[in-house]
Amino acid sequence: MGADLYIESIRKQKRAMYEVKLDEAVKMRDSRKPPYDQEYQELVEYYFDKMYAVGYYRDSYNRTNLVWLFEFSYWQNDLQLNGEGDLPPSEAKRWLGWLKEHESVFEANLQKLELIGDESREEVNSYFRTKYGYSDYDVEIHSSSS
Repeated sequence: MGADLYIESIRKQKRAMYEVKLDEAVKMRDSRKPPYDQEYQELVEYYFDKMYAVGYYRDSYNRTNLVWLFEFSYWQNDLQLNGEGDLPPSEAKRWLGWLKEHESVFEANLQKLELIGDESREEVNSYFRTKYGYSDYDVEIHSSSS
């Protein structure tokens, strides 16, 4: 389980570009008996990645959950979704501002996070800081909702 967040305009554009190709690759792969032809499996993964590499963010409900380090809950904090269950750009901007205001909580919790196996503190910190980093699309949302 987790939170799946989409920038719908980007999702629609990518779906229009790659959905037919992905469906064709899945049909070709599935027409083979297991073990599947590796070439078709690679095509499925390629088109899937193309559809979801941008405009999609997943925050799993496990140790990798970014917003838990901010002490934020998708279920308990007040996010104002529109009637279709979408987060309007103005609300996304407000939420990003809330995260910015709580970066000290994030940093403190990041340092308390227990390392597992051969993880290094540097690897864990880098993972979460990268996950928190802004992309070009985040900047686009900020500028378009101003």
